[in-house]
Amino acid sequence: MSLLTRKTLFTIATGVFVAGIAAMVFMQDAADIFWVDNSVVSDTPTRELYPSEKAALAKSLSPGLNDPDSVQWRWLPLNMQTFEKGQGRYCGYLNARDGGGNYLGFQPFLAAVRTARKEIRSGELALVATDAEALQVVKRMCAQSGYALP
Repeated sequence: MSLLTRKTLFTIATGVFVAGIAAMVFMQDAADIFWVDNSVVSDTPTRELYPSEKAALAKSLSPGLNDPDSVQWRWLPLNMQTFEKGQGRYCGYLNARDGGGNYLGFQPFLAAVRTARKEIRSGELALVATDAEALQVVKRMCAQSGYALP
């Protein structure tokens, strides 16, 4: 499959996923999220990612990025409420290289994840905050999913 075709398919898939996430987020019970000092705190259980989940996410999220083997990750605690029937949402930070080989700095991301028995098995990047507008969208969608991003 050509690079242009893959990029086009990825763009379309990302748009469809984001629309689906937005619809799910707006239907979510707002009583589960409280605003404290401009950060979001969820009253639902969280836990640290297991090493196997970090490896599965790194493997499945990085192929579409430049120099996938060099991507650096900052993992956030997993919000257990974001899982539903084998799928869910996860937010964290990634630091990828640009075309010139320079790191761009840690940027927040939103991923669609597939789960089995409440553990992440794989994921797909839905949004990465690459500019100011995307940053606001990622922060809002992650907050609505129970993840606090500064």
